[in-house]
Formats: sequence, C-alpha cells, structure tokens
Amino acid sequence: MRDTIIEIAQNMHINVLEQHINYNDVDSMEEAFISSTGIGLLPCYWNQWESDYKITKLIKKELFKRIENH
Repeated sequence: MRDTIIEIAQNMHINVLEQHINYNDVDSMEEAFISSTGIGLLPCYWNQWESDYKITKLIKKELFKRIENH
C-alpha cells in the first residue's frame, strides 16, 4: 500500500517526503495521513488543527480507482 501511494503521488507530481514527525512540527503541517493495507489512506486530525486535505483526497481518489480495477 505504501509503495502504491508513493507512486500515485509521484505520478501526480506531488513531492513525497518521508520523515519522522516531531510533535512540535504538527501545527506547521498542511496535511498528514497514514496508510496501511487494512485502512487504505486515512487523514490525520489534531485538536485545533485544520486542513482541507486537498492532496490526501486526490491521492485517495486515485487509490480507490486502482483498487476497483483489480
């Protein structure tokens, strides 16, 4: 699942950055998500933090297209 999501993002010309997230950096993030085979792609939420999840939604839409075609 992880590799598929990275591939989708790269095909969409979305910069992929994998790194450990420090708690102090959460407020400066625009989006975050987690992924696994069991859940697919799940946006992350924090108290007092807002996002439109534009990139997450684009990737998730393409991921579902791929899953439906298999």
